[in-house]
Amino acid sequence: NNKALLGAEDSIIIIDLDTKNIIREIPLQFRAQGIIENNGNAIVSGSYSLTESILQVIDLSKGDILKEASFPKEIANIDIDKNLGIILIYLKGSDNLLFYDLNLQPITNIALSPVGEVRGISINPSTHIAVLTDSFNNIISIIDIEKKKLIGTTSFTNIGTMPGIVFVDPSSNTAFISYEQGIVLINLENPVPKLDKLVPSAASSGDGGLSLSIE
Repeated sequence: NNKALLGAEDSIIIIDLDTKNIIREIPLQFRAQGIIENNGNAIVSGSYSLTESILQVIDLSKGDILKEASFPKEIANIDIDKNLGIILIYLKGSDNLLFYDLNLQPITNIALSPVGEVRGISINPSTHIAVLTDSFNNIISIIDIEKKKLIGTTSFTNIGTMPGIVFVDPSSNTAFISYEQGIVLINLENPVPKLDKLVPSAASSGDGGLSLSIE
């Protein structure tokens, strides 16, 4: 699966990163503004007009539209927690962060305070924590996706101005954030991922060939 997805004027272009060749091109009825790959499908956001935006789930092997949802404002940012099957959606100029499932059905929404303009969203699927950058208020917001709540906000003023694109590296739980003066790295809290059960749940002393797994 060493492939890249690119959004063109009216299509998705799938590129093989090993051969640098275009594998296929999937036509769209709009310009793709955001693309996320998930289990062989693409979650694509775009706009038909200034007053209507669209979110589609597209089968990358066939090009079929599997699911579709429309919104009254421009979709400024999206990201997905693949482990929980939750898509975070921010509509431009909105004061809420939307939670949708993979069938593009609404789950809930949470209020963002203070109201600003979210420039970036990035999720660590291991911790189920999302980092949002707000360039208008010069703050960073931390969201607990599993609990569906805003944990808190942190001022960016002591670092710089205009936080924008954000990427959370899941292996180090570090947020890379672009801002007007450059790029900053922020180490996030590193909670231990939830362990539901161990298999096997018990073993006798001296048991040989024991293989332990976490679920």
